[in-house]
This record gives sequence, C-alpha cells and structure tokens, in this order.
Amino acid sequence: MTTTTPQPFYLDCDTGIDDSLAIAYLLASPEVELAGIGTVSGNVSAATGAVNTLNLLHAAGRAGIPVAVGAHDPLMGRSTAGRRTFTARTASADHLGRRRTDGGIRDCRGDAGAARQRVSG
Repeated sequence: MTTTTPQPFYLDCDTGIDDSLAIAYLLASPEVELAGIGTVSGNVSAATGAVNTLNLLHAAGRAGIPVAVGAHDPLMGRSTAGRRTFTARTASADHLGRRRTDGGIRDCRGDAGAARQRVSG
C-alpha cells in the first residue's frame, strides 16, 4: 500500500452552506492537510463566515486549524453579501442547525492575507 504525504492547503471562502460541505470533504481527505482558512464576504459576511468556519471546525474536532477574517468588501466591484434571501434567514445560524451567541469570532487568528502568506511560505 502506498501512502502519500498530505498536501498543505489554504482555503479562502465565504463559509455558508456550500463551503461548509467543501470544508467537511477537505477535513475527511487523507490527501489534504488543511493548513488554514480565510473568510471573505460572499453568500455571508466575512465575519459570519469566520464564525461558521469556527463552529464547523469545532464540531469536527479540528478547532486547531487557524481561521482568519479577510476583506469585508471586494477589491473590485460591489459586494452582495447579505442581500440574498437565504442569507438573511441563515446568517445568524451556524449552518449546523444551531444559533451561536457567544461571539466565537474571537478565536480568529489575525488577517487572512497574512495567514495565507504564512502558509505559503
């Protein structure tokens, strides 16, 4: 049996429902070492995405993976974060069927750009 060394992977996402599933797949993959996750605004705000990510990592028993909040607004164009109907209903939920009220974002570890730099060397 051949074993491969997991490849370090930094994910930049707007952790709503779809990205939560992607994170779950990455956590389950023996080929990937999830080295960090940065959140940006998209389907949810960057801050909500960070809280969703922290909740998911905690539920998966992988709370040691660094999470960083990226830009709230896009570098170009206009943001549509929070304007979609499903976002307004789900933004305060953790996408695991619970509501989070303890301000879990305090667990974030700095700026997403800096985190990506640290991971990529």
